[in-house]
Order: sequence, then structure tokens, then C-alpha cells
Amino acid sequence: MDDWADRLALDLDLEREQWNIFCSWNALYEAGEADADTHPGCGGVDARYDELQAMLRPRRRAPADARRLVPEWRSCERPGGRYLPEGPGYLARWRPA
Repeated sequence: MDDWADRLALDLDLEREQWNIFCSWNALYEAGEADADTHPGCGGVDARYDELQAMLRPRRRAPADARRLVPEWRSCERPGGRYLPEGPGYLARWRPA
């Protein structure tokens, strides 16, 4: 693999790890066992989530020459809830703005 592919693979692993932390919290939230103020994205709630956020923030910036796209959303609800480790219950198709 080249440097770009290695970085992308690492970024995706980090994104998935952060997503799984969110999914675990959301399952508790939807079961009534967690409050909105315990959302890991609030900061100071989950140390690993915060660490991942700090690592990923600079990587999520769009390049100056990025094309502008708009999403077209489609629901794909599946058993087990909206937010699963495999991904959310929706799909996006991207089109030029």
C-alpha cells in the first residue's frame, strides 16, 4: 500500500471506532438509560471519543479545491435500530451542487 492508502485505512479505522462509541451510547439513550448530556460528542464524557475527535478533526477538513456536492437521502431502516456498528439507517447519493 502507498502512503495515501495507509492513511485512508487508518482514518477509516479511527472513524469506525468513534462511531462504535456513539452507537453504544445511542443504544443506552434510546433505552432511556442515558441522558442527552452524556452524549460522547459533548466532550469530557468519554476520554477515548475525545482523543479520536482530536485526531480526526484536522483530517475531516475539505481541501481547498474540493467539489461541492449535495446529498440525496434514502432511508434503509433495518432491524436493530437506526444507528448500528455496520452504519446508519440511511443512504446518501451525492450530486454536484
